[in-house]
Amino acid sequence: MSQTSFVKRLYASNLGEAGMHDKYITVPKKADPPTFFGHPPKNITFIDKNTDILYDFPFSHAANGEYRLTQFGNYFDDKNAVVDDEVIINKIISGVSIKYEIDLKKKGIPIPYPINTLLPDEVNDDVQNSYSEGTKMTVLVNKYERNTKARDECIDHYGAFCSACEFDFSDEYGDIGKGFIHVHHIKPISEIGESYEVDPINDLIPVCPNCHAMIHKRKPPYSIKEIKGILG
Repeated sequence: MSQTSFVKRLYASNLGEAGMHDKYITVPKKADPPTFFGHPPKNITFIDKNTDILYDFPFSHAANGEYRLTQFGNYFDDKNAVVDDEVIINKIISGVSIKYEIDLKKKGIPIPYPINTLLPDEVNDDVQNSYSEGTKMTVLVNKYERNTKARDECIDHYGAFCSACEFDFSDEYGDIGKGFIHVHHIKPISEIGESYEVDPINDLIPVCPNCHAMIHKRKPPYSIKEIKGILG
């Protein structure tokens, strides 16, 4: 088995500051980007070394000749990345299998750095008069309010069973499972970043906790269609 890697120290421009419109890292020329990742454009899936969360980054060839991995917003936000942090990319080759691993170290400290990602669960039971969502609540980290009125309307429309695997808790657990289901935001509220009026039918979908966790195993999340494809 062989392994190659490179390290990129983050500057303000990488983090979307200094007037840049994207968050990205530049692949160093000495890593031979087309050989390291193949010929662009395409998406490269990385596994986070410390959390096993999958992240997709488009690999592109910029007009100025640079090779870049782009759309790092989710990753940098999850890691609380700041200037002078280091992103480590590993290419791990085992036989005909190739996988890419990503890690972030805080100013060179070789220890896992905790992320702020919460498991997508029901985090708020406050009933509100409208379907306004997205208001930040400070607990240990910022998280986003879930409106139970919108949740209930979603379940009334779709039914209390998983839209991905069709698991029905009442079939397995009887009365205690009746009506139990998670509700998944098709577009994560954390990406919206502001209050908005949620559409219970088009913005939400019921899923079981297992499928919900697997949907959020990747950034951006898997779609219901993709999860169904994985399940066969």
